[in-house]
Amino acid sequence: MTTEALHLYLIRHGNTFNADEPARQIGIQTDLPLTEKGRTQALTMAKFFSQRNINLANIYCSHLARQKETAHIIATAVNNKLSVHDKISALSELDYGQWEGLTVEEIQQNWHAEYQAWTDQAQWPEAIFIGSADEKINQLALWLNSLRHQYQPGQHVAAVTSNGTIRFFLSLLRDKWKSSIEENRLSEYKVKTGHFCQINLYEDSLDIVCWNQDPSHC
Repeated sequence: MTTEALHLYLIRHGNTFNADEPARQIGIQTDLPLTEKGRTQALTMAKFFSQRNINLANIYCSHLARQKETAHIIATAVNNKLSVHDKISALSELDYGQWEGLTVEEIQQNWHAEYQAWTDQAQWPEAIFIGSADEKINQLALWLNSLRHQYQPGQHVAAVTSNGTIRFFLSLLRDKWKSSIEENRLSEYKVKTGHFCQINLYEDSLDIVCWNQDPSHC
């Protein structure tokens, strides 16, 4: 394996709920804006790139307002000429179907077994979510391959997405994915709002540099 890699930063968008609001399961069906804290989180991410002289080639996100706003804040803060590509369906939130808009407590009350299986083992609730896990994984694999063809090793690219989608990047690391499911540890890979993961992309593989990092503490 070559030691050179394309560096991909996966960023979870900033907060969409204020501290006095209950967090809800929000997917592709609900298009929420960032809160003031969410905008501050995006600026903190931009500061991380600027302080480390990381020259981003481009930033990607889906059409959702919370992702686009996070991406544009980062782009403007680090380089006001930096392009934001905001129609990447692979990066969009999942469609949580019947869980959309519910709190964790409400979901657990009505679908306790399904929620635990989803949280710990990424077992897709077929009768609840829209789409499928295989569809999402294939989307991500195709998008990563497009990055490999578009950029050179050593370049840096950022993508703003969601926790549900970020977690499926792990499925492309088959051994880690399999062991995490067998040991019920996938919940450990939750990414907090405003946090990021760094992945190195090689010609035919990838590896994780860091996961769920707070840019203000790096």
